[in-house]
Amino acid sequence: MTSPMNVHHVPILFFAIVFLVTSLFVVSLTQPRTALAATRVILCTNYPVGHPVERGLQEFKKLVSELSNGRYEVRIINNGKFGSVSSEMQALQSGAIHFMVESTGSCEPFFPVLSIFDLPYMITDYESGLANKLLGPAVTDFLHSLSTRRVEILSVIGCGVRYIFSKRPVHSLEDARGLKMRTTPSRLHMDIMSSLGMMPTPLAWTELYTALQQGVVEGCDPELPSGVAMSFREVAPYWAKFDTSANVGLIFANAPWWQKLPTGAQTMFMNAIHKAASNIIMAQQQADRKIIADEAAQGRVVYIPTPEEKARWIGATADVYKKHPQISEAMIAKLREAFAR
Repeated sequence: MTSPMNVHHVPILFFAIVFLVTSLFVVSLTQPRTALAATRVILCTNYPVGHPVERGLQEFKKLVSELSNGRYEVRIINNGKFGSVSSEMQALQSGAIHFMVESTGSCEPFFPVLSIFDLPYMITDYESGLANKLLGPAVTDFLHSLSTRRVEILSVIGCGVRYIFSKRPVHSLEDARGLKMRTTPSRLHMDIMSSLGMMPTPLAWTELYTALQQGVVEGCDPELPSGVAMSFREVAPYWAKFDTSANVGLIFANAPWWQKLPTGAQTMFMNAIHKAASNIIMAQQQADRKIIADEAAQGRVVYIPTPEEKARWIGATADVYKKHPQISEAMIAKLREAFAR
């Protein structure tokens, strides 16, 4: 026979348990997302520490954490620590890493059409709304159209203009003739130098300072911040800005992983990419201006050609694309229209 005390306490105990379970459930819903284990994604790049692109990728990392409320955590392996661009691409295709950030020239062996961004004078204005042009739907859609079963090309992430660093002054086409110019292994890069009368010499970036010092090559055409970081002023003291070609950085993703992401996660990543990319492009422009001002303060001038001389360079390189059948005139027209908006 049940005692009166037990009859009264059973419902009390039941409701107490229900209240406790309900309270714990409500608390779990209100806990910040950071209380859960974050999903780690790996991004690899050869851009060195301190470069505007690398600094922007650190911002991308913070944005992803903030926009996902801690659901995703980006680990950046920079400065080529993962290995060569080829090693990165293989890892990306296999799914060992999630993102890769490299220049179009470095990725030409895997995506030959990307060399279109390196064509001479594709971008004619590096100041007026460059970020909006490069991050607009026309360029983004073009990049998506080049994606493969294993690799998604998501967006432009940075853009710098190449400068000529040389052991002797280069102020004209006549000055450029015969100059032993370091190039990447890109066929297009070499063809551009040849069209200007230079002698293209493919050479690893890590060997360049010594090669300039010893006269193996007489010039190179990196972005200004990269040239300054490598102390090229010491061995190639003459600088010139002919705007011959851009150095465009892209962000790639492993396609199977990317396509399995929820739509909301893809949107979050793209928002973080575009915000970071916009700041990177502006930071690259600001870095160029600061370096030029610092040089001027020390009595050193970065040569800017006259409009007439620059027009000669444009004319000399106008037909380079014809040696690269993977690049059609229709593609060129479409991108030039996007850049001109």
